Amino acid sequence: MIIWINGAFGAGKTTAAYELHRRLPGSFVFDPEEAGFYIRARLPKSLRGSDFQDFPMWRSINREMLAYLAAKHAGPIIVPMTVVNEDYMDELVGALRGSAFASTTTR
Repeated sequence: MIIWINGAFGAGKTTAAYELHRRLPGSFVFDPEEAGFYIRARLPKSLRGSDFQDFPMWRSINREMLAYLAAKHAGPIIVPMTVVNEDYMDELVGALRGSAFASTTTR
């Protein structure tokens, strides 16, 4: 099961995710932002842009990681991440929702 916590920047999604993790045995918190930090740190400043979510590779990496975790990890996967672009959300969550990997995905 993937539990996606989407909301306003600075609203406490990560805090809520770790509190939920504390209360859900076997759960795992997956932070898609980490892939964005990795990508941004390895690009020249001229290519970094203002939002790492605009990189197709960021969406691909996270979609692949979440599919892998959903297939291999027995417990809930908690994802605290603001995604305001509906196309990006559909690319990330929609692909998982339609796959056999995730039994439940929440928006």
